[in-house]
Amino acid sequence: MKLMAVCALFCVFMGCASSNTVQTSKATHLTSLPERNSLIFIGVSGPQLKPEQEVEVAREDAAKKVSMYHGLAASFVSIQGIGTNALDYQSSSGFQMVYDTELDKYKDRLTYDPERDLSYGDGVVYIRFSYPGNFPVNISYTSRKDSDGNPSWIKSPPQDINGFMAQIGFARRQQRIRDTINKSIEDAVTGLITRSSSSVNTGVSSHNDVSSTFITQESSGRLSNFMVLETWVDPENLSVWTLTVARSVN
Repeated sequence: MKLMAVCALFCVFMGCASSNTVQTSKATHLTSLPERNSLIFIGVSGPQLKPEQEVEVAREDAAKKVSMYHGLAASFVSIQGIGTNALDYQSSSGFQMVYDTELDKYKDRLTYDPERDLSYGDGVVYIRFSYPGNFPVNISYTSRKDSDGNPSWIKSPPQDINGFMAQIGFARRQQRIRDTINKSIEDAVTGLITRSSSSVNTGVSSHNDVSSTFITQESSGRLSNFMVLETWVDPENLSVWTLTVARSVN
């Protein structure tokens, strides 16, 4: 079995009545907290030919987050090479995330109210799905914003929330907002596993009397109860920031 999902209550809807959501003509602020007896997952889809196809794509996206909440494994490798010439520099990295990909068992338990839980904005379809379950602890967390209107955690990231590791993820604009959100989530996962298990090795290689120093950083780990608390879409460049929590099960 691979591994499992996100306990996200992304209240993403334009004009949503919840005080946990901020949606303006310039910015999208998504907050995500579990409810009593329900975990909330926002599925994201681009426009499809038929409305039912949009629902299916969003349901698939939400089911992936459910799977990641139940447990995931990830690894990250970064290699930097520095030559004798100050301009001789190279860098590469790789990321892999593993979770349970048998999503049908999660899809069948995702429910939503078409009148309340579906919204469209800026070419993106958001559906707020409910999934039966309880988060291990009550999250006592209040969303705050700076004077510039951005979430305060972007400049002052917390290290932990209610005993869970907290981590910020960031991604520059991709072709689709859904892809940017996923990249930001992957960046947060990388930060979490780097904090829980990381090693750095240095080596030297020579070729034709030219020496290069290579620095390799490797991180790997397993997480449980991975959850997105907030997502911020920057109105200036459509990059995405996410505030996440999880427990390490190394």
